[in-house]
Amino acid sequence: TNLEVIIEMAIQNLTNGIDQKTLLNNISYINKKIIKNEFEISKRSKNQVFKLKYRFVSKDDYKKILLKLNYNDYVSCSSEDDPQTYGSGIVYVFNKLYPLYDIHGDKTDILLYIKIKIPDEDGHLPVISFHESE
Repeated sequence: TNLEVIIEMAIQNLTNGIDQKTLLNNISYINKKIIKNEFEISKRSKNQVFKLKYRFVSKDDYKKILLKLNYNDYVSCSSEDDPQTYGSGIVYVFNKLYPLYDIHGDKTDILLYIKIKIPDEDGHLPVISFHESE
């Protein structure tokens, strides 16, 4: 019906062109890779500064946050981001509000900017960005 078409178009606008089912399937895929520790955090400078500021010492520090990503955290997706470094695939951007302790022990809610690439070839997920949102 026309109403169903209008609703689907509204959902696609909210999800920046990706349909809801595909987005949910890809979040599920990301979670499966995270659970198996099949992800790598890029050593970009912003990621390194974040790691030091919030005392992230192991993959588990990232894992507990990455596993909480959900549909509501989704911002956008695109087909490429530095294919020479990260291979070809789809890049997903999320913003996640999460409470963290800084180096002084102060707890504060931080809006995180997380960019993950689902590569065309099955393998480790590159977490391209994991830092405070700007």
